[in-house]
Amino acid sequence: MTQKSKNRLYVGDVWHKRTNIKKHAFKYPIYYVMVDLDDLHQSRDLPSLLGANRFNLFSIYERDYGVFEGDTEKSLPLKKRLLQSLRNEGLDDANYRITMLTMPRVLGYAFNPLTTFYVYNKDDDLVALLYEVHNTFGEKHTYVCQLPNIVKKDQTIPLHQAPKKFHVSPFYQVDGYYLFKQIIPQENLHLSIRYKGPNQQQRLTACLTAKEKSLNNNTLLAVFFKIPLQTIKVVLAIHYEAFKLWLKKIPFFTKPKPPKKPYTLYK
Repeated sequence: MTQKSKNRLYVGDVWHKRTNIKKHAFKYPIYYVMVDLDDLHQSRDLPSLLGANRFNLFSIYERDYGVFEGDTEKSLPLKKRLLQSLRNEGLDDANYRITMLTMPRVLGYAFNPLTTFYVYNKDDDLVALLYEVHNTFGEKHTYVCQLPNIVKKDQTIPLHQAPKKFHVSPFYQVDGYYLFKQIIPQENLHLSIRYKGPNQQQRLTACLTAKEKSLNNNTLLAVFFKIPLQTIKVVLAIHYEAFKLWLKKIPFFTKPKPPKKPYTLYK
């Protein structure tokens, strides 16, 4: 029997709801691809319309992600750089497999508010999660989560949290913390993030729900025409929703300097 590919497409919706000061909510259709970083670097088991480190209708460039410790690392595989980040935080990286959930570039244009990396051991158990956040100022920060116990395929990922260290929205200060809840992506994808203030006041809930589809040229063409130029639309939607928040006279905060350390470890 042919082994099912670990690379797949997820199609669904993302919605945000702000609950403090003044209520504000929105919902948009969206799609993500899930790819194994070994397959990505070696350009294998990917449909011809999804380019690995090369221009295509859809494409993923390893240089768009991860931490760079210096110019010499820019040519290193993404997986190797991520494993180095894990080693720097004391996580063993023996025989790890890493998959990435991300929005691919569309006709060369990329913007990813959130990319999630799933780190599995040799037994295919989940041992760590990395949440890479990008803002519209060209900055990024990664929250590295070492799970207290490995998670089997049929188990729920424990609720985990991280202090907010990175500026994302001008309508929120860099304080409080994120609370992450999700399941291991299989037929269904569900990821929710609750943002709470220092006093545990609920500020924002963001949720991504999607269904798995085969990753092939037909499904990629279908989402291209269903949600054309998605990465551009995401940036436009961010500014459109920000304009509506400004009209509601929600307080505006100046962007602080990004954190010196490009990633934050939490358990």
